[in-house]
Amino acid sequence: MKYSIFNETLESNIPLPELQKQENSPAGIFFESAPASSLPDSAITWLHHWRLPNGQISISSGRVKSNYWLRFPHIADFQIIPATSKIISHHLPDIPDNTIRHLLLDQVIPRLLSHQGQQIMHASCVRIGESAIAFAGESGWGKSTIAAFFHSHSYTLLTDDCLLLKQDGSRVLGIPNYQGARLFQDSLSLLSSERDAVPVAHYGTKKRLVMTDRFGTAPPIPVSAVFILRDPTQSQTTSQVNISKISGASAAIELIKNCFPLNIKDKKRMGLQMQKLAQIGGSENISIYHLEYPRRTDLLPEIMKNILELVHTGSAGD
Repeated sequence: MKYSIFNETLESNIPLPELQKQENSPAGIFFESAPASSLPDSAITWLHHWRLPNGQISISSGRVKSNYWLRFPHIADFQIIPATSKIISHHLPDIPDNTIRHLLLDQVIPRLLSHQGQQIMHASCVRIGESAIAFAGESGWGKSTIAAFFHSHSYTLLTDDCLLLKQDGSRVLGIPNYQGARLFQDSLSLLSSERDAVPVAHYGTKKRLVMTDRFGTAPPIPVSAVFILRDPTQSQTTSQVNISKISGASAAIELIKNCFPLNIKDKKRMGLQMQKLAQIGGSENISIYHLEYPRRTDLLPEIMKNILELVHTGSAGD
């Protein structure tokens, strides 16, 4: 089966209902689900461990010769073969398909494409008129909630978690992985179609609302602004919404902090990525902002009002 994701065609041996089918294009990415009775025991050189706030490892990145492994402890290992763009999952037999699909679409494929030189942001994105704005930040900081709030006010949500940024002359184009939202119940209630939501993965309470069938695959769209969310726990003592513009090296650093690296120890590759993100951040038709607010839903109308004023006055593209 073939599907569209970002600007690629993905061939998979399991159904991927989150994606739109694509029968006519040759595949550029190949996925094989290979359940196993136990996780493979390989001589992996571990490169980096991403940790949750409590210190628990959430993802480990390792290498075996020229291939990579992404390990999600007690769930699955994904073998990544960059030379052929092939991904193989090795997971315990009791792990449900929706969990494997979530990890593949929202973690593994973005890291493969990032490793191959594409700029994938950990960001939500909504359409405003003929352009789009993105919200980037750590999981739990509210980017999906803000995007869902915009969507509930007739600004189409283009992607919830992953956005490819591509330089096109003086413009920066945004290409979504797929149209959908992954939200906790309190944020999901912002959307009128919450009854259609299904569990994202067996280990969490988030639900996924797929919009691809309704809207089709979103085409590339100019991005006029990226709002980098700050840690909302650091803003709990204030009720203010603060938006401040950043540029130059500061903008490039903020962008790279919100990307999907596969091997952060590859200095040459990371340097090239920083270079490309600096070019994106310095483009004349895009602006980068810090967005700081305490995580309170009653502030969403003010956030939207302030952002729309920036966009409509033209400040977001200066």
